[in-house]
Amino acid sequence: MSRAKRKPLEFFKFFWRDFYRDTAHLTRAQSGGYLQVLCAYYDNQGPLHENVVLKSCGATDEEWKAERPLLAEFFTIDEKMMWHHKRIESELKQVRKHTEASRRGGKKSAESRKNKGKIEGALQPPLQVNPKATSTTKDVKGNSPTVLPLLPQRLSKREEDLQDAREAVWKLEKEVQQLNSEMDSEASS
Repeated sequence: MSRAKRKPLEFFKFFWRDFYRDTAHLTRAQSGGYLQVLCAYYDNQGPLHENVVLKSCGATDEEWKAERPLLAEFFTIDEKMMWHHKRIESELKQVRKHTEASRRGGKKSAESRKNKGKIEGALQPPLQVNPKATSTTKDVKGNSPTVLPLLPQRLSKREEDLQDAREAVWKLEKEVQQLNSEMDSEASS
């Protein structure tokens, strides 16, 4: 993946003790400039050209002449005037490794979710589960229904209330049927 397409880093590990120890000989302005260059390096996610280093540290041309050798001791500078930082490259390598592993895991998870419910190439509807729901079936003679509980699933309070209301309606309908049959039998006698 090219640098232009990489997602920008939102943060980076800052080993303050190493920074403090390694920059003790720098002035406040020089250590601030160095920190600015480190941020630019992470933002670029790779080596910086010397012109970018100069802009990043915010030094004037006059200050740059004095500060360049101090900053250069933290970097390796190649023939193209690109400044490389060994520690940051190591950290970026770990970030890329972690990002790639996360990307592969995400793809695998998405593929798994996509294939969930497929049986021999056919999509199956997802199983709807409700702890209070019941499946009712009438026996061969049409007698009272047999109640079969379904697999449990956590419902919201509103869903629980609706389910309770449905069960209450079902019980009332049952009572009405029973009363109607009693009235019919009394009327026929």
